[in-house]
Amino acid sequence: MSRDGLPLSLDAIAGFGEAIVREARHAQAIASLDGSPVPALLEAVHALQAALLSANPGALRARAGWIGRLLGRDLVLEAEGRVFRERLRVLVHDADAKLAAFARFDDGIAAHEQRLLASIEALGAAIVGLDGATPDVQLDAVPDAIERRRVHSLALQLAWRITASQLALTRLNHRQLAQRIQPLLPLVQVLLEQDDALQAARNGADALQSASH
Repeated sequence: MSRDGLPLSLDAIAGFGEAIVREARHAQAIASLDGSPVPALLEAVHALQAALLSANPGALRARAGWIGRLLGRDLVLEAEGRVFRERLRVLVHDADAKLAAFARFDDGIAAHEQRLLASIEALGAAIVGLDGATPDVQLDAVPDAIERRRVHSLALQLAWRITASQLALTRLNHRQLAQRIQPLLPLVQVLLEQDDALQAARNGADALQSASH
């Protein structure tokens, strides 16, 4: 025995680090990228944008362009916008729900990323331990078994790093998307409050007019 270390049998060498592999949940980390809520969120945001655009005649005309106005496209957009304004509360509620699902999805990705990073570190320490292991039997196959397990562990580390990088990049894209979307909802809330105020004023004027007759 040339070095002091953890005594290992051939079976133990073959299964070295398996607990870390299970804890990494690499397959689940990869699967966590499936079923992204981003398309549904963008659809909800586009509906809100259309509603906001319809409330701004100048922006509406700019979007339609002069050719579009000649073809009546601005009138079509304005008609669509009236429908959207009536559905603003529904749209806001839908966007809030999509944002919540988006946040949960991102939290799940973050948890997998952190788990992988911790597993990469733990497996690195295990590899060091494997290099210093003391076989409990002296067989010609032992050095080869240790080397195969070490190479396998290093390959796992590399795969985990790649996946962790993909998760980190996805989360970066999510943060950038959220930064663009989040300011939109307060604007819609202002429109809703203005609409409520206008409706209350109209109702008050109607009541006064009815009382005067």
